[in-house]
Amino acid sequence: MVTEVKIEFDTEFIEQLDKLAQSEFKTRESVIKSALAAYIERYTKMVDIKRLATGKFLNGDLDFDDFARIVGYDNAILARDIDQAMKESIVDAKKDFAF
Repeated sequence: MVTEVKIEFDTEFIEQLDKLAQSEFKTRESVIKSALAAYIERYTKMVDIKRLATGKFLNGDLDFDDFARIVGYDNAILARDIDQAMKESIVDAKKDFAF
């Protein structure tokens, strides 16, 4: 199944796109499709890497600085804080229900 997508670019961008397409003996559409496919592939791989890094960090196999470099500082802080809150919550729950 094919779905058509309309997208608008400024004239200067289209001129650059056409030069690129011509230099690679491709159509404008082919260059855009290739670029989007490459972007989606890189994005998907980065999501997988971040997920793997998060698991390693939470298991203690990756230090905070390296984790922050991979997922970004704000995301690393958030993951660290959530992990700490969960651990504290579990400790408190065990205390509350100790027999």
